[in-house]
Amino acid sequence: MVLKELIIGEVRVVLTDAECLRGNVRKNLCGIRGGAVIWTADLPGSPDYYADAWQEDGFIKAYVYSGHIVTIDAKDGRIISVQFTK
Repeated sequence: MVLKELIIGEVRVVLTDAECLRGNVRKNLCGIRGGAVIWTADLPGSPDYYADAWQEDGFIKAYVYSGHIVTIDAKDGRIISVQFTK
């Protein structure tokens, strides 16, 4: 189930419901271009999953269940920075 979609340039960023995935590491944030998944975002730790995502200054910002805010490059899904917030 899709929870949120963002459009950043030519990339559609999709946050899916982590409850639909199995295991402790639930990679539920991906980038899609031309109908194909071009990346799936890694997580800063385990167990973890992405709880929310938004666009800020051309990057993806995402809140992670473990209490981090992650900055992600929309072009390749690479984590740029991780900030602990709890």
